[in-house]
Amino acid sequence: ALAVLIPLSAWISISLTVPVTQLSKLVANINRNQTHNEFPDISRGSREVARVRSTFYRLYKLIRVANTAFYSGELDRAYKTMHDALLLFTKLENKKAIGIASNNMGNLMLTMYRAMKQTSAPTLFDISRKKVIHKGSSYFKAAIEMGEEALQKINDEEGFSINYLIFMQQVSNRYFNRALFLLTVHKDRFEPDDAYSQGLVDLSTCKDMDREVVDNGDNEGFKGDKDVYFELLMGRIKGLLHMMKLGYDDPWGIEELF
Repeated sequence: ALAVLIPLSAWISISLTVPVTQLSKLVANINRNQTHNEFPDISRGSREVARVRSTFYRLYKLIRVANTAFYSGELDRAYKTMHDALLLFTKLENKKAIGIASNNMGNLMLTMYRAMKQTSAPTLFDISRKKVIHKGSSYFKAAIEMGEEALQKINDEEGFSINYLIFMQQVSNRYFNRALFLLTVHKDRFEPDDAYSQGLVDLSTCKDMDREVVDNGDNEGFKGDKDVYFELLMGRIKGLLHMMKLGYDDPWGIEELF
């Protein structure tokens, strides 16, 4: 009986831990906004695991469709899909994913605003310019607040770890994105001077966080992924060039990025 019990216990353990581990990896990928790979099958697992997998499969599809639509210029489709993804993340109470989705929605609001300015359209997808600015500000506020909360939690649990530095870079990106948004839309905001000042503060915060990642990364042995770093540089340069095109002086010094 004992010989039968041990393999049975092992099978039960595997049937529980394997699908849970696989689901954990899916959550981690979503939290990092990495959904370019095919959605994996979940081996074994209970009916509840299958139900959770079904939910995450829908999330994967939503995010991939939204990203494809965004980069293809289908802003209407991207907006609806990203909004649905944000609602699902909120329902799941996944704060990291909510933060990422909110940041993406903020970036989309900036793109919509620029499209409206270029075409002189008063609305886009039945959303007024004023509403786009309000929504964008709210999305970025939520993204940064949740990012700071998550960053503090990692610091409390792990201290100045590699995981902390990786997530700090994500939070830095959100400050940079909000800076671009505010410095682009501030003239159409109710309090333009406040938006302008906050945009400059966000740029300074982003720069300080980037330096902290680099300086402390050396101490922690964290160099980062070269491809990710290259994409980061290109994103920063593209954003700064956009600001310079709007008439701003280079507030950062592009040469300092290298």
